[in-house]
Amino acid sequence: MKDLDLAYYAGLFDGEGCVQISYSKPKKEGWSGQHTLQCTIAMIDEDCVKSLLIFGGSVCLKRQGNGNRQTQWRWNISSNQAKIFLITLLPHLRLKHKQAKIAIKFQESRIQPQRNQKVSRLEMDKRDWYQQKLKDLKVTRGKW
Repeated sequence: MKDLDLAYYAGLFDGEGCVQISYSKPKKEGWSGQHTLQCTIAMIDEDCVKSLLIFGGSVCLKRQGNGNRQTQWRWNISSNQAKIFLITLLPHLRLKHKQAKIAIKFQESRIQPQRNQKVSRLEMDKRDWYQQKLKDLKVTRGKW
């Protein structure tokens, strides 16, 4: 892919995208919760959102509730695919550069337990730390 195209997608992601580490509670007692790296972009322009499929991931239609909001198309990519996406765009990112670096480190540092084993408390604490570090970098509404 050309540098100009990468710069375009980086600008799109800087302005309309989200990078997060989500947490899912364990489904069964004795199991570990799950931290997952995710990148999303949601917009009303279907063609623009679908063009992101060159990086992998999936696209779905997200219906908005009542009010004047329009239906949005949402692109989502997670785990190692999200890491590769962020590494690819990293040189061109401005607003989300620090977030991307933390997300990449999170994904690279994950230690997967053996089958049928629980994630260690130390590993869970490390994942929680990355999740909080990423949250701390985000600008919240009303704090400009």
